[in-house]
Amino acid sequence: MWARQFVAIPSSRLCLSEPVKGTDKATPSQLRAYANSVTGVYAGLRAGVTPAQFEAAYTTESAAVSRDLAVTYHHLFSPTGVDGRIEADYIDGALVVTRGRHRVDAAQQLGVPVLPVHVRAQNAEVLSGVIREFDSRLATSDPDIVGIQRDLDEQHHLAREHRTPDLAQSATRGEKMSSMESGPRKSSPEFEKQPHEKIVPDRDRAARALGAAATAQQVQTPEASNRSRVERALGRTATEAVRAPSRDRS
Repeated sequence: MWARQFVAIPSSRLCLSEPVKGTDKATPSQLRAYANSVTGVYAGLRAGVTPAQFEAAYTTESAAVSRDLAVTYHHLFSPTGVDGRIEADYIDGALVVTRGRHRVDAAQQLGVPVLPVHVRAQNAEVLSGVIREFDSRLATSDPDIVGIQRDLDEQHHLAREHRTPDLAQSATRGEKMSSMESGPRKSSPEFEKQPHEKIVPDRDRAARALGAAATAQQVQTPEASNRSRVERALGRTATEAVRAPSRDRS
């Protein structure tokens, strides 16, 4: 069974299986902005900015986090930013990028040292070996980033555990492609969002999906159903009590 973990990977160790062509979903300057902001997000986490602050700055203006860093955190670091994250499969000793190729290419051109990557390997033992290798490399150059990335991975793990069945069914194509049970994947076109213009509709759709999932969960909860029946019974009783005196007076 394929295993997965959210790992900090030196960008130079990520392999692109084929030349990266241009995309109409993000301009080169936007891709460079995403790549450059990764280092800023790690610096913010190192300085004590919390994931909650990054997420809050994605929806509302914040003095603690800039807009560019908030957008990059949401798409590349956050458990809710499924469409924009980077994924790679460990195959034959190489980390082959399967999602986020344009962003990886931009980061490599700019010399961005480390990227947050969802790494998959054919089993947990192989994955553990890969993680030990890269953690040992980073521990000598940037020991803080290892702990930061472990905390981020734990957030993603908890998010997967607490996802409701309704929300799981509404997961995006990118989330479905990341299933640990599936085998190696071919590289697929990126879902590259523009940092400012295109993220708001996606956030609205996500909010509606979460609202629908919460509503469905309430409808299916036995307690909620019992409570509805009680309320209807009380309503009928109250109505009869109001009507009874009028019948007596007549």
